[in-house]
Amino acid sequence: MLKNFIKTYDPANFGLTYALKASISFILCASVSYYFFGFHATVFATNASISIFFINSLDGNDKAKLKYLYLYIFLSCLALPFVAYFYELGWWLVVPTFLWMSFVGICAIFNPNLNKVLSIVNMTGLVALIVQSNGEFDIQSSIYGVIVGGVIASTLRVLHIGTYGKFTKKTYNLLLNDTTKMAQNLFDQKTFDEIALQCANHIDSIKKIFANQSANLKDARLIIHHSKAIFYLYKTEDIFYSLISLKRYFINIKDNSLLLEVQKEILHNLNELKNIFKDEKVSLKSEALNKIQNSKFSIFAASLEVLYSKFELIKNGGEDKIKLEKKSSKSLKSIISEINLQNDTVINSLKLALGVSIAIFITQVTKIDHGVWIAIGVLSVSRATSYMTRVVGFDNIKGAMIGICIAFALIYTLKSTVIFVPLIMLFIFLTFYLKIFPTIYFSSVFMATFTLVFSEIKADFLELVVARFADILIGFFVAFGVTFLLFRKASAIKLNSNLSSVIAKLNELSNFFSQSQKAKFIISEKSVLTSLNIYKKAILENDKREFKYFKTSLEIYKNLEEINGLIINLKDYIKSIKHDKLDLIKLALESDIKIISTRFEMIEKKLNKLPYYFYDSVEDKLMCHDKTITYLLNLIASKQTKVMDLI
Repeated sequence: MLKNFIKTYDPANFGLTYALKASISFILCASVSYYFFGFHATVFATNASISIFFINSLDGNDKAKLKYLYLYIFLSCLALPFVAYFYELGWWLVVPTFLWMSFVGICAIFNPNLNKVLSIVNMTGLVALIVQSNGEFDIQSSIYGVIVGGVIASTLRVLHIGTYGKFTKKTYNLLLNDTTKMAQNLFDQKTFDEIALQCANHIDSIKKIFANQSANLKDARLIIHHSKAIFYLYKTEDIFYSLISLKRYFINIKDNSLLLEVQKEILHNLNELKNIFKDEKVSLKSEALNKIQNSKFSIFAASLEVLYSKFELIKNGGEDKIKLEKKSSKSLKSIISEINLQNDTVINSLKLALGVSIAIFITQVTKIDHGVWIAIGVLSVSRATSYMTRVVGFDNIKGAMIGICIAFALIYTLKSTVIFVPLIMLFIFLTFYLKIFPTIYFSSVFMATFTLVFSEIKADFLELVVARFADILIGFFVAFGVTFLLFRKASAIKLNSNLSSVIAKLNELSNFFSQSQKAKFIISEKSVLTSLNIYKKAILENDKREFKYFKTSLEIYKNLEEINGLIINLKDYIKSIKHDKLDLIKLALESDIKIISTRFEMIEKKLNKLPYYFYDSVEDKLMCHDKTITYLLNLIASKQTKVMDLI
């Protein structure tokens, strides 16, 4: 049961390797800084380590990432000497806080990496204010701590235990080995079916990895490697299905010498495709294909053409045609034009800045001990919508209560035993590991770790823990209040959920074109219409003040409605084709429909912020020679591209 739970959220163990690095970094930073510079340095060294490992993945190569992480160290050290002056401002600290937090958020428009780095500089500043509020702020030791923690954590963060290049190579070769074994056993029905089942299981397992957010913990050239891995996965899956469709011909056709020639050429091409990750030339052959095309086996030839087209697609890589989530550089004029209240990034920046400023105001006016923790509470629960802020906030509160209970139980039963310190180490590891799990699990372990650590440091840890829990509560109410009252965004989450449902239903509908699936098509079509109506209703119920978002949603709806109509037209046309002609184009048609189906999957992946690849056009990928079918499929694909661009 535990194994299944872990595999649900971390199927490829990406989170495990990440947590191991983060834990080693935390322990090293704490040990080195405490040994050389004392307690104050340890506070800032461990904060630097936590911040660097909790930051979202930076874009660029390792050298570029290190530059930004060293920028964090420099800016943090630069800010620390001024903390006392800012603390003395009292409630006037609200003004620079609001301006600075707004600037940090707006940085995401022109430099996402800078935004991420400045966000963790904020955490250093808040920790410094907490230490300053105790009146024991040692600037020199704190700077040493930031440097030690920053350098150690930065080095370990960019250290690759495994890269996406290796992961892609491993999974791609695994599937190619499976398909090679399938090709080797085209004459052996039993062995072929066993290997096909194994290959299908491998494909499903790899797909689950890319359907999980733990995949985003990998660092190296995140989107590019994601897109490559997804591309090779789906193209190799196409080869898998093509081999299954070819199997029947190796049983029914009696020309063994010709079939052996075809099998040999298929095996050659599969082995050549393995050269892609060896940086060697891929040399595909098609002599046997040409023989089949000039033979009486026209349907077999059509099936082989589909398979060989997949070989060519993989050889070419498609990388020049894959649409990556890479943003071109923006001009100053373009950046300035984007800074307005219609921009979601600007709105979210102002919302977060206002929430943190209110927390600072409460702290300074009421003189709550350690009140800066309220600002940290705001940062931890603030989300783009009041709905998500409420969900995350409640999970944080419930998790904190569970964590405190767990910690107290462990403290009062194991505090005096030799296993208590190793237990703390385990909880530190779990804090990093459960980052990718639902909020309530992470919050529980984080609060338990916080309580266990401070039970070793301070005698009055109970008072401190109660104060932290109160700060989380106040932070939640501040964040929710700001979002709900001043920045209430019409249910974008609900809209996305409805949109995702429509896309999934259309994908399902696109797979029911055969005559034997007529009943399923009708049922699925009704389901699509229901989902479209629900999506349209959600759009119309939205806040019309967000006109740009409202207009985009209506445009998406219009394209999806047209796609649904085109799919029905395609179904009706296929029904009118005579059986003998349909047999000739059947396999090519199935391949083309698979392309359309895969595009629906990629749209859904982009919507859910998961790895994807996408072609602007499929005209040169379609295999079916029927002009009407090709015309309708190209129309569907063009509408899909419009939806993809609008999401």
